[in-house]
Amino acid sequence: MRIADSIVRLFFTTPLHIGNERSDYALANFIMHSDAFMAAIFHAWGRLGWDHLIPADAQTSPGFFISSLFPFVKLDDKNYCYFLPKPRWRPTGDHEHTKNTKLRKMFKKVAYVDWTLFQKMLSGESTQSSVPAGVFCSTNKDVFAEPIIQGQVVPRATVSRTGKEDTVIFYMERYYFRSDKSGLYCLIHYEDKNIRPKVEAAIRMLGKEGIGTDRNIGNGKFRPEFTDEVPTIDIKSAKEPQYAVNLGLFCPESYHEFQNMIDVHDPLVSYDLIRRSGWLSEPYQTWRKRAVYMFKEGSVFRLPANIQNSRVLVKGRMVDLRPQQVQPPITHPVWRCGKTLFVPF
Repeated sequence: MRIADSIVRLFFTTPLHIGNERSDYALANFIMHSDAFMAAIFHAWGRLGWDHLIPADAQTSPGFFISSLFPFVKLDDKNYCYFLPKPRWRPTGDHEHTKNTKLRKMFKKVAYVDWTLFQKMLSGESTQSSVPAGVFCSTNKDVFAEPIIQGQVVPRATVSRTGKEDTVIFYMERYYFRSDKSGLYCLIHYEDKNIRPKVEAAIRMLGKEGIGTDRNIGNGKFRPEFTDEVPTIDIKSAKEPQYAVNLGLFCPESYHEFQNMIDVHDPLVSYDLIRRSGWLSEPYQTWRKRAVYMFKEGSVFRLPANIQNSRVLVKGRMVDLRPQQVQPPITHPVWRCGKTLFVPF
């Protein structure tokens, strides 16, 4: 089963700081959610003079949709280990993780599993051969021969421009990936094949300007690498799937769809929510976006019967978080994209 048309791998050349939902500088995320990367692409389109490509309303499709950005490790010139969010799906079957207390606790901390383990979990197969390492778990122990990512907390200072206030010290966490050996990747599905050159141009621009926060001190710059060699997913039950896992932030299209996908009587449906908001970029830095709650990556939903035969499953909607009652009024939508890729099983 093919779940996307393309992959872009980001090899970071400078440290990365992704703000978290608490806006706490001393704690950072090392993944980037799909809505934030979509917004960065839209912003890059605006900078490139392609405003007409940015949807004017929620019913207009931008022509492509993406997953969140997850870690990968380069094993050799041809092989990569891609990590996916651990499904919020309790593994079943006779495997060591359910018997061994120490392993069970280690596996509970895992947030990202490799492509092979992801398929085994959704197929209900044994995961005995997997090796947990912090928040990662892989079926190939060579992946952990060197750290995938390392964090560093550095001091910074806010200095008064007038000299009347004291200097304030604060701390910021940054992440480093292994040079040319690890980074973040994103799955892309193109509804309109003609939009692909524009998307890749925007990502190349983001690579030069950086993503995340504190780009003015050089954070978040990367070298993008595009490929159509998307690994397939082989799940035993995929011919008649009843559930689906989201690979990016998801906002249901309607209350009716929400009711169909969230069956409170189904013990296998499992999810978590995340609040999405943030500050506007130039020239609106003083305005905060309105907020919306979305479903986090790896949530498990009941799959509606009318979309079971879809090849690439994309669901959700975009939400306009434009601030209201501000002067001067903001005349364009401020999108958070809750439409993303799913894996049916």
